[in-house]
Parts: sequence; structure tokens; C-alpha cells
Amino acid sequence: GLLYGVMDEYDLAIDYLIKAQDMFEKTEHYQQQTSSLAKIGIIYEENKDYDRALNYYRQQYELNEKYIPTNNQELITNFNWIIDVYKKNDDYDSALDYCRENLTNIPEGNHLRSGHILKAIAHLLLIKDEREQAWQYYQKALVSFEKCHPSENLAMIDCLKMLSAFYADECQFDQALAKRKKLLNLQKQIYPLSLDLAFSYRFIGEIYFEMKMYTDALYYFTKALKLYETFDEQQDTIGEIQINIAYLTRQQTSQGSFEDLSSTELIIAQSSDEGISGHHLKNLTKSKHKQFFKKFFYK
Repeated sequence: GLLYGVMDEYDLAIDYLIKAQDMFEKTEHYQQQTSSLAKIGIIYEENKDYDRALNYYRQQYELNEKYIPTNNQELITNFNWIIDVYKKNDDYDSALDYCRENLTNIPEGNHLRSGHILKAIAHLLLIKDEREQAWQYYQKALVSFEKCHPSENLAMIDCLKMLSAFYADECQFDQALAKRKKLLNLQKQIYPLSLDLAFSYRFIGEIYFEMKMYTDALYYFTKALKLYETFDEQQDTIGEIQINIAYLTRQQTSQGSFEDLSSTELIIAQSSDEGISGHHLKNLTKSKHKQFFKKFFYK
């Protein structure tokens, strides 16, 4: 069956895999059964036969639930496969029903699985543009993942990204800052030299700019710039941040109240400010800030 699958002979592959599955059922080797069910589901999914793929993925999931520990990561993987197929089939309501049904069956205290199901619900609601409910489920998922810390740091990062973006988009800047700074600390631990980390520095700078806390905004923009400059493909973003720094430095210098700026920051601002009038720079910067949170809501 596997050989025919590699040869793209899908009908023959499924035929042999089903025969193997029947034999495994008679021997009660559940691991081989779940493996065969998964392989059949994968073939159907790759051929866009989503109903049949769901049938086999669900059989695999239900069989694994009987034999492996309830907090096993494999159950989360199986569950995500099922939800992904529902999404590929644009059947979001059925996916939500399936999530909620599973959530009620999760033993109390199983924060790992409940957290991932809550996160799946949040994402489905966001796809359906039910943002208020999505935000509530991301918050619930985050609470569950925090009880699994540090094993679920990556899942926490996903939730914190969405929550900080939601709060920023709603102009709840204190909450947005709290979530993004928590995210920033996790990112520093997991991938200290990454575009995601650079984006978080910039995101915090944008929030401080909106709050008119310009010293803090300048600090985070400068941190973002230094990190973005290590990535060659980020020239447009680097230019935007340099404009922000130039504008803030000009404002601070004219007010005479920001004498703690480093010479490096002033040099960056002066070089990026060359040839741009103060009026145009101010309008350009404000325009970019208005677009920022909408543009990067899912970042």
C-alpha cells in the first residue's frame, strides 16, 4: 500500500492499506491500526476527498483515545489533522461543533488538550469574523497553557500574539503592552535573533507611539531597527522604522527634553531624515501608525 502511494497509484494504495487495516483489527495491534487509518486518511486528504479523510482521521483519533494517555501529544496532533480537514472543506461550523464536543469530554485538569482545543475554537471563530468570541477563547487557551508552562511556550506565543493584536486594534493599549511584553520575554528565550522578535520590538514601539510615550517608543524602535538590520530582505521595514526614529528624534530635540538619547540614535535619525521635510515626515509617520495594527493583526 505504501509503495503504491509513493507511485501515486492511490486507488491501489488505499485498497492494500484497507486490507492491512482489516488484518490489524483481527490481531488487535492498535498501533498498526492507527498507523493504517492515518495513512488512508492522508491519501484521501491529498486527493481532496475530505469526507473520507475525516472518517479515517476520526477513527484514528477515537482509537488512540482508548489506548494512550489522555494528555499525550499524539492526540493533539490527531485532533489538529481533523480540524485542518474541516477548514480545507470550508466547514467551519462542523469544526466548531467537533471542538466543543471534544472539549466536554476532556477530563478536568487536562490543561494541555483543553488549551489546544480552546485555541482551535478561537482560530475558527476568527475565520468566521466573530472577533469578540475569538478573543475570549484565546484568553481561555492562554490560561490553560500557562498551567503547562514551560512545555507549551510555543502555544502561549500564538495566543499572546493574537491577544496583543486584538487589544491594540481596540486601542486598549495597556492590555496590549502587557500581552506583547510577556510574548517578548518568551521570544527572547526561544529564538533571540529572529524576525518575530524584531516585530515584537516594533509592535511595542508602535503602541508607545500611540500612547504618546515617545521616549519608550524610540527605545523599542531602536531595538527593532538593530535586529531588522541583520536581515537583508527587510529594507522596506528598516526604512519605515528609520523614519519613525527620525521623527521622534526631531520632536525630542526641538522640545529639549530628551537629552538621554545616544549618539547612535541621533546619527540614524539624521541619516534617514535627509531630504525629508518635517511636515511631510510627521504626516507620513502618523499615516503608517494608523495602518499598522490593521495590517499586522494576524502577525
